[in-house]
Amino acid sequence: MFCETTLRSHENQLLRLCRVFMVIKTIEKYISNFLSQPLYKNALYLIINSGLAAVLGSLFWIIVARIYSPSEVGLATALISATGLLTTFSKLGFDWSLIRFLPTENDKQGLINTSLTIVGIVTLVLTLLFVSGLRLWSPALLVIQQDFAVFAAFVIFSVVSSLAALQNTAFVGLRSSKYSLYQSVISGLLQLPLPLILISFGMLGIFMSKIVVSVTALIIAIILVRRVVPKYVPIPTISKRIISPMVRFSISNYMSENLDSLPGLLFPLIIVNILTKESNAYFFIAWSIANLLFVIPIGICSSLLAEGVYEPQEFQKHIWRAIKFTFLLVVPATLIIFFFGDKILLLFGKSYSKSSMQILQILALSSIPFAISRVYVTIKRVQLKMVPVLVVYASSAIFSLALSLILLPRMGLRGLGIGWLATQTVIAVVLVIKIIRKRV
Repeated sequence: MFCETTLRSHENQLLRLCRVFMVIKTIEKYISNFLSQPLYKNALYLIINSGLAAVLGSLFWIIVARIYSPSEVGLATALISATGLLTTFSKLGFDWSLIRFLPTENDKQGLINTSLTIVGIVTLVLTLLFVSGLRLWSPALLVIQQDFAVFAAFVIFSVVSSLAALQNTAFVGLRSSKYSLYQSVISGLLQLPLPLILISFGMLGIFMSKIVVSVTALIIAIILVRRVVPKYVPIPTISKRIISPMVRFSISNYMSENLDSLPGLLFPLIIVNILTKESNAYFFIAWSIANLLFVIPIGICSSLLAEGVYEPQEFQKHIWRAIKFTFLLVVPATLIIFFFGDKILLLFGKSYSKSSMQILQILALSSIPFAISRVYVTIKRVQLKMVPVLVVYASSAIFSLALSLILLPRMGLRGLGIGWLATQTVIAVVLVIKIIRKRV
């Protein structure tokens, strides 16, 4: 009797082990099938890349917030936002053109180098023009004119950031987003000790930290591109043959991307001039955390664009896969930040947890309508129909900035968040109606 009971016990244990083994094999098979599809694989790399970059960036700002004053953080973030604005204006749409045309271009080195050369020159010119007119459009940043060290750092950071961002985009067009991840991880880890090392420079120490990271990111990207494009050499080049078919697509994307980026880049400049440097620091940290949500649809839609070029016959299937994958990740992530954002903000300090929480919750809610508009404009990009893209991004920029200028003086940061959320929601509702009516 004892032997029979023992035998049954062993049989039950064996059955449980078999079930566990089958579950593991099923999960392994599912993951293997999932990663075998380039849409998901590249999207996952891009999301992880952006997510890790955002996490490492948040750690950077946690360190900065702990050892620098809110006033120093506010001014540094305004400088960084101004640099981001110049970078966006300087890319001329070549970032999207690299994704769209690299898959079919034989001279990949020529395409990459031509894009880098033109963008580098444009960035330098725009940066010098921006600095010369600071008294007109941003008096709070006159320190750039008054301190040569800040001026030199600003120019270098602007040019290098543009080149690094463009080089990073090339990996998407080459279907090698994993290298973008490597680049972000290495440069992201490097930035963490820099605020401590450069603390004696005050506000400039924060800015110099970002310069070191951008230079490192550019060098890493150049090295990694050689793994996909053998014998790649970053030689200044301008090829008319390469530029000609890209012009219309690049210009359309240039206009749309500038409009799309304007709110996030101008918000800090508006806040620092209307409210205070401290308010700008509180907003910047909230916006940085909210970007953890925004990068999900951005990454998935970048992959969707590449797949729409590589496999146009499968594009409809890819659209629905992208939609499901987006909301599978965005919805739970939004809920986590909405309900537990104050705990995350405590990492930056009690003042950030108190002053940034409300704006963070509002920004988190906006990620859902934001995702809807991202999918829509990606579909239009693949179809080479750029007018709807321009309309969506122009509407987003005009209404969110207008509402922020109206509500910010009256309601503070909460008013800016409400204006942003309202704009994204209205746009998403209009696009959903168009989709339902089969006008996509």
